[in-house]
Amino acid sequence: VRATDDYAFKSTLATDEPLAEGETRIVTASFRDPVRVIPLTLEGAARAQVDFRLVDGSGAFVMAQRAGDPLGESNALGRGSRGNVVFPLEDSIALALGDDTAASVIVQLPVEFTRDSIQVKVRWQRDVGA
Repeated sequence: VRATDDYAFKSTLATDEPLAEGETRIVTASFRDPVRVIPLTLEGAARAQVDFRLVDGSGAFVMAQRAGDPLGESNALGRGSRGNVVFPLEDSIALALGDDTAASVIVQLPVEFTRDSIQVKVRWQRDVGA
């Protein structure tokens, strides 16, 4: 979903170009483009570690999911805390890919309404420590 005008939503493709192993990309989401989906170029990787860092904005939801697990693994990044919860500026998610040949990274605006954009640095590598 993408907003082209205030309070007007139209569908659009939210998928970005594939992210190769070792490539670093700054992913931007905004109230007009609240969700970005980035496919990973796996090339036979059995395990992957995806690193996220909030570069700009108040917070973000980040997710890594493989084709066989549509729920994936997710975390919240942010500046500051809410109650007893302190949100980290960066985090990593490990994926066991098994027989899956496709995986994606998702960057999403936090739940709170904001007109500010967010930027998250995303990078992945094969997890050789498994």
